[in-house]
Amino acid sequence: RDLSEYHAATGQYQVVIDIQQDAKFLPDIIKGKRTIFLAIGSVDSYVDFRKLGDDAVSVSADRKSVSITLPRAQLSKPNVDPDQSRVLNQDLGVIDRLGNLFSDQPNPQNQQMYQVAEQRLADAARQVGLQKRAEDNTRATLDKLMRSLGFTTVDITFVNPAAGENAARAALARFL
Repeated sequence: RDLSEYHAATGQYQVVIDIQQDAKFLPDIIKGKRTIFLAIGSVDSYVDFRKLGDDAVSVSADRKSVSITLPRAQLSKPNVDPDQSRVLNQDLGVIDRLGNLFSDQPNPQNQQMYQVAEQRLADAARQVGLQKRAEDNTRATLDKLMRSLGFTTVDITFVNPAAGENAARAALARFL
């Protein structure tokens, strides 16, 4: 299997989710659901090498300097671990309890919890700067690799995908 993404950082997170569904005009004890869910999971941050253009790497004429322009790191789809994640508390109104006794349908609230969990795990990854960490790790790895190949000056730039082509041309112009 060919890989075109460099996974440069991963984070493990725990988030608490509180989902409440109330009925209009009825007290919660009669009709209502409240679930507190502990979601545990991971998020990767990667650099997508598929988006590299032909001019993403430029080498100086004396072969001492190299410039590499890469797209910014992205977050992968969060992975909620169902074995570690769990409901901490669930309160159901009388009508909801009775409905669950006679229903063989899967609980739609479970799907909602997992969707909210994925979003909150991604938010946690953004808040701690996982994408910047992936870019720093990618920069360090490529810098070591290029220096081991004999380059003395290594310039690695991350750009937004839309700006990638113009930035790559600008980087190339600096070394020509």
